[in-house]
Amino acid sequence: MSEHDKAFEQAQQRASETAALTEQVQIQLSDAAFEHLQQLVNTPPAVSDRLKQAAQLLEQEGL
Repeated sequence: MSEHDKAFEQAQQRASETAALTEQVQIQLSDAAFEHLQQLVNTPPAVSDRLKQAAQLLEQEGL
């Protein structure tokens, strides 16, 4: 096998490894994005302290 053939084979091998790693990273990113989306969906909306204070004042004033 010539040096050129060996170099070509190594380049093909690296390309295959890179493609496999890229696919793994894409899957991991997709999983992370999905988990983040699930957290957003399952987290109740936060009511700000300022809004809570305003509601309490209105209740105290009988409104």
